Amino acid sequence: MIIIIYITFTITQVYGQSQDSLYIKNEISISINQTNVKDNNTENKIGFGFGGAFLFMSEKRINLLLGIEYNRTNQLKKYLYISHGSSLINTTYHINSILIPLTARINFFKKTKMFIETGVYFEANFNKTISGFYENYGTSIGIGLKIPILKHEYIIKTDYKYGFLGFDPGLDENFYTRYYRLIIGIKI
Repeated sequence: MIIIIYITFTITQVYGQSQDSLYIKNEISISINQTNVKDNNTENKIGFGFGGAFLFMSEKRINLLLGIEYNRTNQLKKYLYISHGSSLINTTYHINSILIPLTARINFFKKTKMFIETGVYFEANFNKTISGFYENYGTSIGIGLKIPILKHEYIIKTDYKYGFLGFDPGLDENFYTRYYRLIIGIKI
């Protein structure tokens, strides 16, 4: 993960003198999310996140985004078996995730741009509720609008993140990071 961040900043510094040729821009965003785990033992809860991305080829119809995000998802587990004679009932779990997404965005229209995007991501989950560090990867798909106001473009989008791997912190239950997000951002 650290290697990917290093490469991202190195690419930006190397091409910093000729940003016009790559059309590199930056995006920052905040989000709210809702977990989407479908089983009889989980109640989906609201969470939040924030992040930033380098937007390559920003003036082209197809853009490439590489970023880093923090997302905190929440889910209530109705019952968890721990060991003989020990269990947890109605416990909310907070899953903190650092993501490195790589996304392709296709833009439509000229002034107010509508876009669709899809991509993959690597995720590291860590948590106080569940001790440990768990790696994951997944895919995402989203749709949004870029609205130009003065010198900036504001972004409103929604996306869905689907983590492929569940993790079992030894509680006889898998935890998944699958969620919808509503994102507000700015291209600077």
